[in-house]
Order: sequence, then structure tokens, then C-alpha cells
Amino acid sequence: EPGERSPAEPHPGETKTYAPVFPDTTAFLRSELAQLERRDWELISVGAILLVVLVGTVLAAIFPAGRAFGNQIIRIVPRELLAPLIYGLVAIVLLLNVYLIAKKRLVASLQKHLINLEVQLAQTRETVLYDPLTQLYSRRVCDEILPKELSRAARLKRPVSILVVEVDNFRETNAHYGHMFGDRLLQEIAGLLKNTARASDLVFRFGGDEFLLLLPDTDAVGVQALRRRLDKAGRGLSLSPPSGHRMAISFSAGAATFRPGQSAPELLTEAEAALYEEQTRAPRSAPSSS
Repeated sequence: EPGERSPAEPHPGETKTYAPVFPDTTAFLRSELAQLERRDWELISVGAILLVVLVGTVLAAIFPAGRAFGNQIIRIVPRELLAPLIYGLVAIVLLLNVYLIAKKRLVASLQKHLINLEVQLAQTRETVLYDPLTQLYSRRVCDEILPKELSRAARLKRPVSILVVEVDNFRETNAHYGHMFGDRLLQEIAGLLKNTARASDLVFRFGGDEFLLLLPDTDAVGVQALRRRLDKAGRGLSLSPPSGHRMAISFSAGAATFRPGQSAPELLTEAEAALYEEQTRAPRSAPSSS
């Protein structure tokens, strides 16, 4: 029904962020790696200076042109300490090389561990954000976003509504036809909700057979318009159970529009009450295949 729910327009200067913020659990490890690499470069610099001094000393001792330089060194450093000094420099350079090799292996191991952690974090983020069956936003995301959206609506004095949708007789259908068919049914309902909602609306899998639509900039008239569109789109919705016969799919819904001062649990309770009232007023019989 065109015109009853206009697309939500962002408020000037308002940026809506729907994805929850995850703490960067790998930041500390990255910082430690960066410090290790900085220390390594410092040690490499010291080692390079020592190596230059060592090579210069050896060249001064071998080549005639460098003997004058060597004599200058001997005047500064006693002859009996010169050999231990050279051996000490060689030992320091060797020890630095051994240390740097060990550190490089450690850094490589830590980098591999960091990559694994980031992959696991990405997988965890995906699991937390989305319901794996329907690919809708999860209940956890709803619990985080809904209070923020209500606060935003109160601050900007703009309407916001929710619509709770529940599949009719899902438990009986699931028990009769099996969990695989029940999963397919939920996916069909999820697809219907996503295709009917606006781009600015958010669709969540709220429970087992329950879904929630968060509708920014939508008043009571707008949410009822969406409900009528859902009913119209769901009229021809059907699915083939293992018996091979098509089975009609139906659902019930309850809406609630936010009032200033209302909390998220209170708004949810109101929508659940509207859903229950619809289910008791017009109970749907368990679906049968035909």
C-alpha cells in the first residue's frame, strides 16, 4: 500500500549504527608484536655498529694503510686488552644474531597466532550478529539495538514501532513433519519478512518461531500498513512437506508503537500482548497438507 509508510530519512547530523561494537581482543597482541619488532630493530642497529667496529679493527690490522689507525687504537686501548676486546665483540655479534633469530621465530609464531585469533573473532562476530538458520539479526543484537533505537526516537521526537511475528502451530508442524521441515518453514517466513520490510527496518529472529521487526520512523498507522502488506504477501505462501503435498503457511503478529518514557521490555510486553490477543481472537488450526 504505497504512501502509508515512507522510507525512513536520516535525521540531519544523525548517524544510525546498527551493528554492535565488539572489543578488539587482538589489540594487545598487536601492540606487543609492534614493541618486539621495535626492540629487534634497536638490537639490529647496535649489532650493525658493533660489526662495523669489528670489521674496521680487523681491516686495520690486516692492511698496511690501516696500521696507522690500528696504532691509534693501541694507544687508546692497551695491547693486552685488544685481543679480548675483539673476541668480546665477536661474541656479542654472534649472541645478537642468535637472539634475533630466536626473536624472529617468536614473532612469526605470534603473528600466526594473531591471524588465527582474528579469524576466530570474525567467526564469533558473525555468529553473534546473525542467526545461522535464517541469516536474520540475532536476539542478542535486538537486545542491544532496541533500547538505543528507543532512546534515539525519544531524543529526536520521531516515531518507532515494533512488530512481533509468530508462526502459527509451529510446534505441531515441527513435531509432525520433523525438524528439517520446520527449519525450511522458518527460512520461508524469514525471507517473506526481509522482502516485505524496508531497507531501514531491522528484522530479528527473536525466539524459536518468533520474529521481531524494528521499524524506525513508523507510527501506529505505518505499522498496520506493513501488517497488511505482510498478510497480502503471505497469502500464497506454502511449502511441501516430506509427503509431497503443498501446505499453506500462516502467521500471527502483534504491533506496538513507542510512547515517551516507555522501556524496551514494556514495549515488547505490549507487542506480545497484541500477538496473544490476535491468536486467541482468531485461532489458526494446525496446517494440513493437501
